[in-house]
Amino acid sequence: IYTIDDAASVYAHRASDGVQLWKRALPGATPLPAIGVRAPLVAGGAVVVVDADAEVWSIDATTGALRWGGAST
Repeated sequence: IYTIDDAASVYAHRASDGVQLWKRALPGATPLPAIGVRAPLVAGGAVVVVDADAEVWSIDATTGALRWGGAST
């Protein structure tokens, strides 16, 4: 299960028991207002999220490693 909080950190939790597997803060991401938090998209082994400035980030779904993202993409 993947979630993003209003401080622009992404989390992975094991579905069977809710144990947190990893947390990834998005460097330079603009935090989301609580009302505007968007659900992550999971596809092709990546967790893709969008910050408050509409910058797109890709995180490895298994390891939590940042693949690419932010203003440089």
